[in-house]
Amino acid sequence: MRRDTLGGMVMPSVLSLVLAAWAGAAHAAEPLDPASPQPVVLDVTRGLVFSNAELVSMGGAGAAFAYGGIGLLLSPAAPANRRMEAVAPMVGSLVLLQSRITNEREMSVGEPVVDVVRVFNLGLSYGYRAGAGGILAAGAYYKVSDTQVAVAEGHVSAAVALWDGRLSLGVGPRLLGMRVTSGGEHHDYLGSGVEAGAVLTNWQEAWSFALTVRSGVSAGPMAGGYEGIDAAHLPPELIAGVGWSNVSYLPEDSGVPVRFAADVVVDAPVQGAVALENVLQGQLVTRGGWYTASPRVGAEVDVWRNRLRLRAGSYLEPSRTALAGPRPHATGGFELRLFRIKALKERIKLDLAWQIGVDYAPGYFHGAWLGINVWQHGQMGGQSAPPKVEVF
Repeated sequence: MRRDTLGGMVMPSVLSLVLAAWAGAAHAAEPLDPASPQPVVLDVTRGLVFSNAELVSMGGAGAAFAYGGIGLLLSPAAPANRRMEAVAPMVGSLVLLQSRITNEREMSVGEPVVDVVRVFNLGLSYGYRAGAGGILAAGAYYKVSDTQVAVAEGHVSAAVALWDGRLSLGVGPRLLGMRVTSGGEHHDYLGSGVEAGAVLTNWQEAWSFALTVRSGVSAGPMAGGYEGIDAAHLPPELIAGVGWSNVSYLPEDSGVPVRFAADVVVDAPVQGAVALENVLQGQLVTRGGWYTASPRVGAEVDVWRNRLRLRAGSYLEPSRTALAGPRPHATGGFELRLFRIKALKERIKLDLAWQIGVDYAPGYFHGAWLGINVWQHGQMGGQSAPPKVEVF
């Protein structure tokens, strides 16, 4: 199929998804009146970058290179997006990250956590030839006084690679669940939406692009709700990313691979919503009453070819409340390949790597200290296999 023909088919579909997902978010939210008897809903949008060590190190940027289970944070097309590390017909990945924040650190600007916060990401993907699927659960656990709240955002994707692997498309549900525990009783909330995305790689051998559109999600009580909380909301979200890499131009065993990524994440308003932490402390503070944008940039370089990568980045954490303004973050880290596993007469070749990512901002520090990455044996570089490599 010719490139111009495929582009003419794909772009109208992508644009229609954009318009559909954002049609209901074209107006600003109304300010919250604490004296009003209106139902209380929570805006549970994650403003911080909580992911695996690679994404943390690059400041949350990388939608144009998103792959595997953890890539579902940025694009539902990620499971079908192959990289130089994954040139085999079958590809799988499993990623788990758990972090703990205590000592009254801030989870978001202007919203202090009094006791304990834990965050996690669990991603799994599997691909065979042009088809792939993935699932990701990303959530946080709050303990404030005697009340515990667990919030989880889920992504389930069916994806396909087209155009010799240069174009990956994905679609699936966006899920939101919340459990509030107080006095020994559980109160569960559940809701769902939709999302779709596309990743275009190796455009003229160096550039990559990505676009993800997500509808809003409203999680209502499955039975009796917790007193004072009627629902939890995620706003419609748009993620656009661009990337550049020189991997396609380098010989397999020489040169210095580099990768640059720039993303922007835009979240729409949530009408009449408040901050979770403040509700648990008996206060009502408006959260998510306006559009917020989070620009992100990151870079990666192989300083020791096929062995050691260094990464750095930055992002702007948007404030979803009026208590403070946006907050800039500086990030960095590395990935060191430890050893290679071969089995079944080399039909299975896996590389095991150790990752570290650090995220710093005034009044906030987060480290993804121990990340284990397993990938199908192949050349490192962080870009999909160029046309000269037979992927499918």
